Amino acid sequence: MAQTVKMRRSSTQGAVPTTSNISLGEIAINTYDGRLFTLKNDGSASVVEFMSTAGGTFSGDVSFEGGVTVKGDTTNGSGSITLNCEYNSHGVSIQGPPHSAGASYTLVLPNDVGTDGQVLTTDGTGSLSFTTVSSGGGGGSVDFDPVTASLIF
Repeated sequence: MAQTVKMRRSSTQGAVPTTSNISLGEIAINTYDGRLFTLKNDGSASVVEFMSTAGGTFSGDVSFEGGVTVKGDTTNGSGSITLNCEYNSHGVSIQGPPHSAGASYTLVLPNDVGTDGQVLTTDGTGSLSFTTVSSGGGGGSVDFDPVTASLIF
C-alpha cells in the first residue's frame, strides 16, 4: 500500500503549526524561518520541530558520533558549553578563547580523577594530567611598599 506524505507550507515569519492544522503523517515547513515540523502522538498530540536552526533545547539523553563544535558569533562571543545543576539555576561554563587570541588547540583530559591535593597541569602539547605540587623552599614573605614602589623581602 502506497504511503503519501503531505506537506504544509508557510512563508510567515515565526509561524508554527498547531495540532488542529497538521495531521499525523504530515510535515510542515516554514520557508521564511527554515524550520520543519511534524505531529507526534504518544497518547497526547503535540507538534515537534525536527531541528531548530537557531536556539532550541534538547530533552533527555543526546548522543553525537564524531566531534561537536560549539560556534561563537559577534553578538554572543566565543562558543561555550555550560553544565548546569539539576535545577538549572546555576552552572559552570567552559568558553573558547576570543578571536583576537588566534588560538586553536585541543586539551586532552587525563584517564583518572587524580588524588586529594593534586592540580591539573599540561605538558605544553595539550595533554593534561594530575600532579602533586611540591611546597618549594624559602618560607619567607614578600610585601609591596606602595610609597616607594618596591618589594620588601
